[in-house]
Amino acid sequence: MPKKQQKLNNLKQAHAKIETTQPTSLDQVWGFNETSRFETLDESVYKNRIDNMTRVDLENHARSIGVMVLENSDRLKDALLKQFRAFVLSLNKPISIHPGNIKVSVAAQKVLNEGR
Repeated sequence: MPKKQQKLNNLKQAHAKIETTQPTSLDQVWGFNETSRFETLDESVYKNRIDNMTRVDLENHARSIGVMVLENSDRLKDALLKQFRAFVLSLNKPISIHPGNIKVSVAAQKVLNEGR
């Protein structure tokens, strides 16, 4: 017996991937690569890149992305990595779960309503 097809209005996703993050910019929605000022989204690639930079290159890179230039090269690299991680995390906003989608037992609902 053939499987009954769902109407397009009832479909929640158009591809087989499970959506785990919500886009935070139009570039993500359109599928553009958001590497911009860091030229990568892979932390190991970026760490290797800044490890191989000279002191002058590190300072120029820090100025270009808005990180305060520090005297100690190790602290400057840490500050650059921190800024990189914040940038990558800003691109991956988790999908929010709406309260209407969560099934709560009667006993749990009673406990939650005690504070009202």
